[in-house]
Amino acid sequence: MTDLTKLLTDISNRKVEQNNLQIAFDEIAVRLLRHVKIVKPKEHFHLREIEFYFYDKENHPDPYTHKNKRQLEFGEWYFHRFNKDKSTFLKNNRNGLDITFGNKVENIFGGILIRKIQNTETKELIVGINKVARKLIENIDDENVNEIALGIGQKAFDKNQLLHLEFDDNNSSTAIFRTQRNGLTFKEDELSKNYFKIAYCYYNHNLNVSEIIEVRPAV
Repeated sequence: MTDLTKLLTDISNRKVEQNNLQIAFDEIAVRLLRHVKIVKPKEHFHLREIEFYFYDKENHPDPYTHKNKRQLEFGEWYFHRFNKDKSTFLKNNRNGLDITFGNKVENIFGGILIRKIQNTETKELIVGINKVARKLIENIDDENVNEIALGIGQKAFDKNQLLHLEFDDNNSSTAIFRTQRNGLTFKEDELSKNYFKIAYCYYNHNLNVSEIIEVRPAV
């Protein structure tokens, strides 16, 4: 996990050049999709599809990044549209979940959106950002959900937390691919066009798209 957090820290601290950012995202995606699991009480999940969103006004002004203040934090859970009410969040069809890698001092926003996970025991696939976000907080009491979702001392890489990331070398060894991100609204300006097409979606499970790039072969 140390290598993973260092890669994310280097990006948020502008230690990765713009022309090397895709390579850095490739490496982070391989670690997350092959060597990490999400742990919650009584259930563990492997990540199967993720997307990167990163906004740095000077070097990487991605217009599709939310730029929510939660994305300024580093190594926390960002539950989209969570506002101190678990029941309302669970009913909302427009929520989602990021692992953040921002930098509040430099006003840099970063989030890794989790689109698909798989139960390590039952092999059930949870597909879609709404379902993933809901699955990961269901059966956690309201007080702890508030702490997790609002980032009150809750770090995604801290094994002492109810919901956290943990090293797992028994993850999938299948090939990893990348393609453009899902569900973005096309815009006519040149900046948006460039970021609309960029291949920041990574997956190691079936995805029916035509334009894909192999990031890491099966082992």
